Amino acid sequence: GKERIKDLVRNPLRLTLLCSTWHLRDGELPDTRAELYEQFINDLYDWKSELFPTTKTNRKNLNQKLGELAKKAIDSELTRFRLRHDLVCSILGQPGAEGSMLDLALSLGWLNAVGIDPDNPRKPVYAFFHATFQEYFAAKTINSWNFFLPSSDGDIKLKSEHQEVEEPY
Repeated sequence: GKERIKDLVRNPLRLTLLCSTWHLRDGELPDTRAELYEQFINDLYDWKSELFPTTKTNRKNLNQKLGELAKKAIDSELTRFRLRHDLVCSILGQPGAEGSMLDLALSLGWLNAVGIDPDNPRKPVYAFFHATFQEYFAAKTINSWNFFLPSSDGDIKLKSEHQEVEEPY
């Protein structure tokens, strides 16, 4: 009865997420991929909490900003998975600045410096920990079905953050 899991275990990251979640939840798995990724995100924050403490508010704000960054990058960047410094700073703030989320995102590993900007070698280029998480964070910012299925019948709102409508695995 777990045919949909077969697709997940073909990807090493997803296999790791499944195994980790299976172990931490005593043999239980979430019902959807979104819940699997959400569980992993929460586990990562907990795992790194001693080195990089965060509050629920910090996590929520960072996740929202990462979602905005991810969606904007997917929508506008020529190389959608390589994020230029200026784009990242426009959403997360300048490194070292008060209230900036960039340093926290880098410390937690959600973003990584992966090279330099070919147009300005003094500026780094970033990437999400994995493209799957960039896509997950971007999807979390979308609150209307009309984003996917424009309709003349009006705006159909998605359910709240913890009540996504999604196919099981």
